[in-house]
Amino acid sequence: MAAMVIDYLQQAFSKDNIAISYVYCRHNEQHKARDLVAALLRQLVCQLSKLPEAVEECYTFYSQRNTMPGREKFITLLGIVANQFDQAFIVIDALDEYPEDDDIRMEVLDSIKDIKKFANVLVTSRSEIPAIEKSFEGDLWEEIRAADDDIRAYLKSEIGKRTLLSDQISKRPSLREEIVTKVVSKAKGM
Repeated sequence: MAAMVIDYLQQAFSKDNIAISYVYCRHNEQHKARDLVAALLRQLVCQLSKLPEAVEECYTFYSQRNTMPGREKFITLLGIVANQFDQAFIVIDALDEYPEDDDIRMEVLDSIKDIKKFANVLVTSRSEIPAIEKSFEGDLWEEIRAADDDIRAYLKSEIGKRTLLSDQISKRPSLREEIVTKVVSKAKGM
């Protein structure tokens, strides 16, 4: 879904002074909140024809010391860069995939809260995570779940395309329904 939103924004605002930046969170990548904000900043900076002075100064300062700014500095710079555009859109996909370490997740949630002050933010996430739910209390949200019938139809279609799997199923026809039933029960709308 996030990819569709990003594509839509890029097409709808391709001629406008609009910035779009996004990250896809992955459970197997252990990044700090600073890294997430830096990635968003990097994308926005690439959309500018000229760097703001504050960004240049920060780069010079930290590169001379061979260090990196902290999360707060990156957020400040992200705000400065975002304000160079008429609007900035930030998309963070699969926030629930971010490491379960409470300190890391809270830093990310705090960063998002700060970013919402100067950019339009869309976050996708499963809703069963209390810290994430609490962080977005009062914000607009929409629950989107795949229907079991849609998951079932997709799986049957994909099983038919897999030669090795199709061969195994032809030997034991009940295996198809067994696989589909098990996956649908575990999918929980995902």
